[in-house]
Amino acid sequence: MNSPGHQRNILNPNLKYLGAGLSAFEKKSFYNMLYFNATQNFSGADRPR
Repeated sequence: MNSPGHQRNILNPNLKYLGAGLSAFEKKSFYNMLYFNATQNFSGADRPR
């Protein structure tokens, strides 16, 4: 909620749908630690696309 753009999207009453995705991968060059990529999409469309 500290990001003005994210806060605006989360609190926008016109947005009806949320899409989220996550991928995990190991970074062998750094002790095989598990890293994550995440994304989110908001939509106010009458139907998800």
